[in-house]
Amino acid sequence: MSSLRVETTMGAFDIALQEAAAPATCDYFKQLVAADRLRGAEAFRMLCERNQPPDVTSPIHVIQFGRDEWMTTRQHEVPLEHTRRTGLSHQRWSVSAARFGATELYGSFFVCMREEPALDYGGDRHADGQGFAVFGEVCRGFATLEQIFAAPVTGEQLDPPIAVTRFSLVAASQ
Repeated sequence: MSSLRVETTMGAFDIALQEAAAPATCDYFKQLVAADRLRGAEAFRMLCERNQPPDVTSPIHVIQFGRDEWMTTRQHEVPLEHTRRTGLSHQRWSVSAARFGATELYGSFFVCMREEPALDYGGDRHADGQGFAVFGEVCRGFATLEQIFAAPVTGEQLDPPIAVTRFSLVAASQ
C-alpha cells in the first residue's frame, strides 16, 4: 500500500491509500500528484461546531484540502466508490474525496476529525444520499492536523488558509 505525504506550512501528515477498496479514487489523486496538478493547494475550509449553524441536522468536523477555486469549476469524472461499495466508513482520520455530482471530483479531499456517519452511503450530508468516497486514512502527522483544526476560521474558510508546500507519493516499501 502506498501513501500520500502532504507537507504544509504547519507540518506534514501521511495518508495510507486504500487502493484495494477504492482503486479509482486513489488513482485519481495519484495522477493529480504525479502531474503536479495540486500545486497551489491549501487547507482552505473547515467545518466544526464553532462555524456551523445550530439548525444543521448533521454537523461535521472536517478539514478540506485542495484549491478553493476548483469548487466552482467542473473537473473530473471518476466512478463514486461510496462506502456501501467499499466497506470503508468515515471514521476519525479517514480521508475522503470531495465531490459535486455522483461521479464528479474536483481535486479536493477532506480529513474527518471524528467519526462522521452522515458522510457515508445513506447519510444526509449530500442531497443524493450516496455519501462520499473514503480512499485513505491518516497514518502519521496527527498533531499537524489537530493544529490546523484549531486554526481560526471566518465562516467555513480557514483565515488565513494553510499552504500545502508539497505533495508526494511514498511507495509501500519505504
